[in-house]
Amino acid sequence: MFDYSLQCISGYKPENVQVKQHVSSFNISWQPPDVIPSKIVSYAIRYKLASDAAYTAVTLDAMMSYFLLPTYPHFGRLYEIEMYANYWSGRGEPIGPIQTRAGMRLLYYGTIKMT
Repeated sequence: MFDYSLQCISGYKPENVQVKQHVSSFNISWQPPDVIPSKIVSYAIRYKLASDAAYTAVTLDAMMSYFLLPTYPHFGRLYEIEMYANYWSGRGEPIGPIQTRAGMRLLYYGTIKMT
């Protein structure tokens, strides 16, 4: 659960955050910061369609380094993604919003010839 009441500790962000697009999902991956103010308790990801007002929040275990975010059936739609780490001493500085489009639906009509 996202807890915005925690004090934000600036300068402590997840590193090497990547959002890779798949046909019906995003693979969000990261590494923990090299220097941390205290033990990482969890990671938090917030996401929404850019046209929506409200975010959906996901809390992930501190041992995780990726999250598969399903985007079906919103092919081609623009998403906003934010993430941060939660520490014993407070909430880390957020990364984002990262804006990226969901994958396009791949359709193929015909015969595939294998050689």
